[in-house]
Amino acid sequence: MSLTTLINGEFKDFFKEVIPSKKEFKTFSGKSAFSKEYVQYAEYKLKNPYNSTIVGTAFDYLARWTIAKNINGIKEDSYSKLIAEQGLKYWERAAKRDKKYNIIQKKYDDGIKNVERFVNESSNGTDIIKIAIFFAKLENIWRSRVPRFCIDIEKLLEIEKEVFDDLVVLLEVFQTKFINSGIITPESIVVYNPTFGDATYFCGGADADIYIDGTLYDFKCTKREGYVWKDVAQILGYYLLDCISKDNKDRENDLDKYEIRRIAFYKARFGEVEYYDVSRESYSQTIKEFEKMFWKYVRKREILKMIWREYPKVCVNLQTDVR
Repeated sequence: MSLTTLINGEFKDFFKEVIPSKKEFKTFSGKSAFSKEYVQYAEYKLKNPYNSTIVGTAFDYLARWTIAKNINGIKEDSYSKLIAEQGLKYWERAAKRDKKYNIIQKKYDDGIKNVERFVNESSNGTDIIKIAIFFAKLENIWRSRVPRFCIDIEKLLEIEKEVFDDLVVLLEVFQTKFINSGIITPESIVVYNPTFGDATYFCGGADADIYIDGTLYDFKCTKREGYVWKDVAQILGYYLLDCISKDNKDRENDLDKYEIRRIAFYKARFGEVEYYDVSRESYSQTIKEFEKMFWKYVRKREILKMIWREYPKVCVNLQTDVR
């Protein structure tokens, strides 16, 4: 289960009712949000559909490291506790620490050292893109729960030309349209991949892309500029999870000390930021309704888990009878 599962399932009608409309979003450029007015600076040329997932994840890594390079805050947070590391551990259990695992472990360790040099001093941009691709593949292994016997080490280590070339352009656009625009300052407060304490745990997983100076961003490498209600529901869902987490005084919330005042998308191929301002006042009723629904869902889920633990044979027989 995850926030995405809730949006597609039990909470679908709720989110469709409360999400902001296309017209309620604004852009920094002054163009109409989600419109054909956008200019595509990074043309989508990927031939392998799978590579779009790798590009999206790799871009997230490149963006966070580039942001870290431009702030005075704790840069280490940009390359610590990465989801890619979970993929590495998953691979470790699959490989049982054989020679292949040692190769992957060394590549990961060397990658972290290169990233550290990049954010603190200078490092080859080509190297950093290759590292992001490798980390993206590790993260994908973890998130998709690829069966261990299906992990192809050669594919894991391969740097596909179309992926690399795409990221080169996306990073150039990001530098010009995001970094150089003044969105980031040396004093910016940044939280990478924030989660929301128990609220994240009980919904089965929810980690946003990045928080910068009051704005929660979701980075998108889509080739389409249009409004997608599920994307809007996802980022609004993060905001609502943050609210109920703070209402419950959950100190494990990564944004415990910070306020979300705006939710936004950065469309990487267009260099556009689409944003919508949020506040406790405007969403007070929505937050109450969401919190009531959420904890009701959690209680039901925990009861079912308890039943499975206590009466596994009965549950299996019931499943068999239903089929």
